[in-house]
Amino acid sequence: YNLVLTTADTFTYQRITVNGGCVETDTITLNVISNDALEITPAQPQVCAGESVQLAVMSTTLGELEWTPAETLSCSDCPNPVASPSSTTTYTVSSSIEGCAIEQSVTVVVPPAPVLNARGDLTLCPGESIDLNPSGGGGQEGTTYLWTTTSNPNVSAQVNPVVTPAVTTTYTGTATNFCGTATDQVTVTVIVPGALIDVNGGVDTLVTCRGFEFDLVANVQNSTNGSESLVWFYDGESELGATTTFTATTSGSATFVYQYGPQGAEECDQQTQTIFVQVNDAPQQVLLNADT
Repeated sequence: YNLVLTTADTFTYQRITVNGGCVETDTITLNVISNDALEITPAQPQVCAGESVQLAVMSTTLGELEWTPAETLSCSDCPNPVASPSSTTTYTVSSSIEGCAIEQSVTVVVPPAPVLNARGDLTLCPGESIDLNPSGGGGQEGTTYLWTTTSNPNVSAQVNPVVTPAVTTTYTGTATNFCGTATDQVTVTVIVPGALIDVNGGVDTLVTCRGFEFDLVANVQNSTNGSESLVWFYDGESELGATTTFTATTSGSATFVYQYGPQGAEECDQQTQTIFVQVNDAPQQVLLNADT
């Protein structure tokens, strides 16, 4: 009697034959050789670029060995090659046991060195927000992030945190993974607000004569850490500065405009005040004849 067997694991079979009062028992063990018979250590190797790790096959009954890819191995037919991959690489070793071909693989992970390229220093208006690391995307796999200031050792653990500093602040970012640490800094300068207090001492009207020069004076508490614009406007003309002189031409408003903000066209605030300039005609000289 013949029996065809298919088995996935090593198994022992018994054949029991009964003939009248006679019983005969035979056994056979089918030794199934699987890839699990080939074990590579370490099982989850990890190295940084430029580093090496030694791989080893744990078995004493193997036939000839062949490792692939061989380019970054110290040997391709030995049980313990040294792997020096420049990027994550899967190595496969092939051999045989009792005529059965087997193979096993291991992946040597080469994580990239941490990278942190924070945005450049910048100036903000009071109350504005900014992200510190817009080029960071979702971050590097296996990398942790920490942002700190001199007064706060734990601002954020996000890749690209959004901050709203109340005062000028320098943020230091640190990216850390298996292969080291990278740092970068961002200084966010916060403009201190300015204020237009009054013009010409707070009077509503300035009286002058046509053709006469008159002075306009704005009392300004200047902002700091940014740029300012101070301009007087009267009768289609403009003059820079808090204090200026115009020539009276016609009655109308003189307006002072005060702006402050970061460099460029941006502005944090614009404040204006107006004074009415009343222009009277100058008195005429009258010649009188002497009494005769």
